[in-house]
Amino acid sequence: MTGTGLSLERRIQIGFGVAVAIIAGVGAAALRSTQATVDSARWVAHTLQVRAELEGAFADLIEAETGVRGYVITGDTSYLAPYHMARTTLRSGLAGLRALTADNPAQQRRLDSLETLVATRLDRLQRTIDTRRTAGLAAAARAVIGGGGKELTQLAHELFTRMEDDEARLLAERSATLQARARLARLAAWTGVLVASVLAGLAGVLVGREMAARRRAEQALRETQTRFQQMLGSSTAVIYANTVSGTTFSPSWVSENVTRITGYRSDEPLQPP
Repeated sequence: MTGTGLSLERRIQIGFGVAVAIIAGVGAAALRSTQATVDSARWVAHTLQVRAELEGAFADLIEAETGVRGYVITGDTSYLAPYHMARTTLRSGLAGLRALTADNPAQQRRLDSLETLVATRLDRLQRTIDTRRTAGLAAAARAVIGGGGKELTQLAHELFTRMEDDEARLLAERSATLQARARLARLAAWTGVLVASVLAGLAGVLVGREMAARRRAEQALRETQTRFQQMLGSSTAVIYANTVSGTTFSPSWVSENVTRITGYRSDEPLQPP
């Protein structure tokens, strides 16, 4: 036991428990920060995917128009391959956008209008193809000029742009959040390392001090025992010599010699110094 009433083992146990609790708290904070960083990164990736789908859908619409224009001018049906492919990819692309923006009511409303515009534009393109096939180049050219296709494409482009602008805003916000959470996660990790290092150093110092105190106490005890044995030996010789000569010893003489030999009064309990 030490002066505080706690043994070395008990102090180590308490210190270890406190260290574990602190490190566990720091670890939990780091884990939460890391999870928040992962969530933010997922949202950034989600926004980038929406933007890619928007760009792909608008590119498909332009491809469809280009293919139909080539067919109208040349009459070569091979020019319609991009148109037919675009019709398929536009449907799947818009469906993907619908799913990706399910958490964004504003984007869902824009997508409602965009789907209507795209469907109308594809229907006009199909009628232009039919006109070219049945009525020839001149009739198809008139259908292209007076069909309002350019205006529909412009409206669709404006909707695509507004949706992309909204996603760009979300990307900026989510990227900033990601960076902030990444910094917090790094701070939590470094804090954990620092706390663990400080606790380890403190534990080493405390244990070292305790062990040094024990060594000093043990050394003092050994010195006391040695001194006691030496003095006891000399006192025994004196007592023996006086006994042989017939000398008697008073209680006060015994008490004084006990005090001189042990360092304690005769009425004190014998303890190591």
